[in-house]
Amino acid sequence: MKPGFNKKIISIASRPEGLIIEAPLIIFRDGYYYLFVSFDFCCRGAQSNYKIAAGRSTSVTGPYTDKDNVPMMDGGGTIMDAGDSRWKGPGHCAVYQENGRAILVNHVYDAENNDMATLQVRPLYFDNSGWPYL
Repeated sequence: MKPGFNKKIISIASRPEGLIIEAPLIIFRDGYYYLFVSFDFCCRGAQSNYKIAAGRSTSVTGPYTDKDNVPMMDGGGTIMDAGDSRWKGPGHCAVYQENGRAILVNHVYDAENNDMATLQVRPLYFDNSGWPYL
């Protein structure tokens, strides 16, 4: 999985200076490449503000845009999960697809259980316009 000799590396997503983007994952579904990423800060227990965001493109090399058509190279990304009062810092996701169905797997901190790192496994849906949601 290394780039070939003298191949150009292509950036497909970015965040403003000081903000974090990591844990990228690309899947293909119904004519679109979906880029899932994690924004902001992980690994701080209940203080984590990690979140899962997504964009899509008709080309694996982009450009990827979010639901509001903001390019992910300009900091765009539709937030899919930012956590809640119990589940803090969801991120670093993976997607499994089979027979037209999908699940999203990610880590999260359980604020009701001593900030225990927990694995979430949830159905991933796609709306009539093809955008993923939980």
